[in-house]
Amino acid sequence: MKRESNILSTTAPLTETGMTIPEPTVFVVDDDAAICNALQWLIESVNLNVETYTSGHEFLETYVPGRPGCVVLDVRMPEMSGLDVQRELEARSIDLPVIILTGYGDMQTAIRAFKSGAVDFVQKPFNNQNLLDAIQRAVRKNVEVAQQNVFVAEVRQRLDLLSTGESE
Repeated sequence: MKRESNILSTTAPLTETGMTIPEPTVFVVDDDAAICNALQWLIESVNLNVETYTSGHEFLETYVPGRPGCVVLDVRMPEMSGLDVQRELEARSIDLPVIILTGYGDMQTAIRAFKSGAVDFVQKPFNNQNLLDAIQRAVRKNVEVAQQNVFVAEVRQRLDLLSTGESE
């Protein structure tokens, strides 16, 4: 039985000019393929789009900025840790909510993750519903920001069309 997602729908035009935002996606980055598969099944059970990656490099090479959603990052991965991926997202000015997932939850790592902007820190083994709740909160907030950005872009577009006299 699939549970319905309560994330805002983004498949139809949001405004009269027809500007839309893509459907949100949950990006899962974990070097353990079994965890990726399990999380994909879990997240799809609430009708969210999911893309899985087994390395931070793979995710960063393929992510297209501006896609709404959130990223679930494993902390301990070879070559590039989840915290490294989080820092790289920030360096690239990618405002995608980050949920840190770890089997080795220590206070120092949690503090570093939150100081770098993580929206949640979840320890393995995790409670499925708690993780889904965290994901849905992160996606909902990111979609709302994307909708606000579309609105601002439309207002700017309309202001640019006004003549000098009309804009005063």
